[in-house]
Amino acid sequence: MTTTVNGIEIHYDDLGSVDMPALIFLHGFPLNRTMWQRQAEACRKHCRVIAYDLRGHGETEGGEEPFSIPLFVQDLLSLMDALRVKTATLCALSMGGYIALRAAEEHPERFNALILCDTQCAADTPEGREKRLKAIRAIETDGVEPFAEGLLGKLLAEQTFEQHPETVAAVREMIVSTPAHSLVHSLRAMRERDETCSLLPRLTLPVLILVGEADQIAPPDASVYMHNALPAAELVIIEGAGHLSNLENPEAFNAALLPFLSGHCHRD
Repeated sequence: MTTTVNGIEIHYDDLGSVDMPALIFLHGFPLNRTMWQRQAEACRKHCRVIAYDLRGHGETEGGEEPFSIPLFVQDLLSLMDALRVKTATLCALSMGGYIALRAAEEHPERFNALILCDTQCAADTPEGREKRLKAIRAIETDGVEPFAEGLLGKLLAEQTFEQHPETVAAVREMIVSTPAHSLVHSLRAMRERDETCSLLPRLTLPVLILVGEADQIAPPDASVYMHNALPAAELVIIEGAGHLSNLENPEAFNAALLPFLSGHCHRD
């Protein structure tokens, strides 16, 4: 399905009854909404499930504006308005988590609960900013495929490479199908993002934090920090998973997700 909001045409899936409480999935970088298929199918009996391609990812166009976390937040809120979703629970991974935390800070009345997956609240360190700049230069010089090969080893646990080659292939395809300019714009947006750690003590809505035990990008320590700073949070570490815990161990991920939704995915 498609709708035009905030100057771009967004592609999305809308599953379940419109009378059910809404659950919106925000994917990570540099992926797309298909990464949530296992979760969408499991949740559609309980919630109205909306999964969409972020600006410049999947089938959604990039538009003319420079990417930024605030712009991604505007897209989210505009999509909610277009779909007549007054309030929703957000399930967000990695870059999606940056968007979810900023949205919850600025518009707490629009959200019932958060599921933060393999993400963190800190801004990039100087070393992290330099790494993103090097990645941008490499994409501009060498293209997307070498970038994808280098990123795969950071996104996925060793166990996933050994036991789930189909998952590795699916993630590789999502990365290489993302336009180079979208990769560059997203890397810049993440490089320039503000921290959200300082808002956590004021974030009173229920939060579930899920993280892969072998996550190299947003390691478990970052999730433990958020868990300790949030007033109402649960933390679950997903075994046998790296940065893409919902894809690498969907059974354990869903086993944590569904009970949380039953308690916090409310009607408007």
